[in-house]
Amino acid sequence: MEDDFFSITNEDLVNMFNNKELIYQNRIISLEDLANLLYIDLENGVCKIDDTKILFAKMSDMKQKVHNVEEAYKILNRKVFGENDVQLKSQKTFINILKSNMNDKTLIILTIAAMFSIAIGIGKMFLSGEKFGVVEGVSILVAVVIIVLVGTINEYSQEILFRNLEKKKTEKLIKIYKNKNLETIHISDITVGDIVYLEAGDLIPADCILVSKNPLFCDESLVTGEVEGIEKNINHLFLMSGSYVMNGLGRAMVICVGENSFKGKILKSLEVERKNTPLQEKIEVLTSNIAMKAIYISIILFIAQLLKLFFVRRIFKIDYVLEIFIESIALAAMAIPEGLPIAITLALSFGTKRML
Repeated sequence: MEDDFFSITNEDLVNMFNNKELIYQNRIISLEDLANLLYIDLENGVCKIDDTKILFAKMSDMKQKVHNVEEAYKILNRKVFGENDVQLKSQKTFINILKSNMNDKTLIILTIAAMFSIAIGIGKMFLSGEKFGVVEGVSILVAVVIIVLVGTINEYSQEILFRNLEKKKTEKLIKIYKNKNLETIHISDITVGDIVYLEAGDLIPADCILVSKNPLFCDESLVTGEVEGIEKNINHLFLMSGSYVMNGLGRAMVICVGENSFKGKILKSLEVERKNTPLQEKIEVLTSNIAMKAIYISIILFIAQLLKLFFVRRIFKIDYVLEIFIESIALAAMAIPEGLPIAITLALSFGTKRML
């Protein structure tokens, strides 16, 4: 298996960083020992593998075509230690958002009312010849469709903006030390064992260990809340991902990337299902209460009108009963605030666009 190429594991590296000690298999090791475990030459910043046949055999097992040792090492490294990217839950698609918005209770009630109204309108067209019996029901359905589409388009546009912001984060550049020269790569391309070159203003792209003798002053306020700058030196080697270099310059070796890094763990722990805002929840409760009260009143009105029709006016014709039923449904439909969700959606949409 590919993970038996390295004698050190992700768990070893994570524990090393969490404990802030260079301890491997219950013994203290040096930076050189750690670099050797990762097949890295600290002086040159490149991989050093004595028996490359084993490495290329691993590539053959993985059905990977490579052109040199460095490329093969990178592939195996990412396979074992992961990539410097935090894979959050699958992003919402337009269809997912559409389905979610269609489950809104208010819209479901409106749709049911519209279907009743259309059915009654069709019946009235056949019984009494009324030409526009379905107009009211169709109007409600059109309003529901508009509400769903506007809400879906608005939420999907926000999703696209969020994706673009996340993409820009991974497109940031960092300098790495290779063959005693500096190369610039994307943060997402960093692997465990890379020697990164850090200077004032740089974002620390992954959990690292300082390998140069020059001290660095780091701002960890974004990840730990520590306001004061923290000095990193030979006594405090560990650099936290997500922090910034305030002062100094030096080299550091990457030991934890992606979800195994300190920042990655924070991002994963914060990952929760999106919920309705307090305003949306209050609107949903309000509209549901209004809708239920409207239905109760409509039922009472329908029963009262029927009693009046049968016992006071003594009329027993079906078209009169149908007319009373339509009036009751119309009252319920008019009482439900179908314009409220779309008004809130438009207000939130315009507000979001202005903030961006």
